[in-house]
Amino acid sequence: MTDEATISETNIDSVVENILGGKKNVIKRLERNRFIRDSHWIWTGSKMFDGRGQVRIKNKLYLVPRLSLFAYKDFDLNSNLKALHIPEVCNIPACFNPEHLYVGTQQQNIIDSYRNYTKKTHCLKGHEFTPENTKRNISGAKICKICNREYSRKYRQSHAR
Repeated sequence: MTDEATISETNIDSVVENILGGKKNVIKRLERNRFIRDSHWIWTGSKMFDGRGQVRIKNKLYLVPRLSLFAYKDFDLNSNLKALHIPEVCNIPACFNPEHLYVGTQQQNIIDSYRNYTKKTHCLKGHEFTPENTKRNISGAKICKICNREYSRKYRQSHAR
C-alpha cells in the first residue's frame, strides 16, 4: 500500500488552477495518458510501484485517481488526504475511470483488497490472467508470464558482460 503522505497537503485547487490552468487542462493531461479497454481507463504514464498512475507537478507527486475524481466528479482535494483512500472497484490499479473509483477509509480499502485478492483478473500492467499467461510463485501468488518475460529480458540485458 502506498503512503498517502506523499500527496501534498497544499491547497491543490489553487495548485491545479495556477500550474495546470484548471480542470480542463487536468482533463487534457489525463486523457493524453489514457488507454481505454472495455470500460477501463488505463493510465499509460508514470506509475507507482503498485501500478497506480502518478503525476508530478512542481516536484510534488499527485495520484491520478485523485486527480480523476477532482476533474470529473468535483472531488474536494483539500479534504483530509491522509485519511481518505481512492480504491478501484474494478481492482485494476492503473484504471482511473471515475465510475470505477470511490472514496473510502484505509480500513475499507484493506477489507476490499482482501476480498478481491482471489478475484484478481489482471496484473499491475493490465495483462489479463489467463491459463496461458499465468504461473504461480512458491507462495501461490499469480505471476503474469508477459511481465515476467519482460523483466527477465531487461535483467539479462543489464547484466550482460
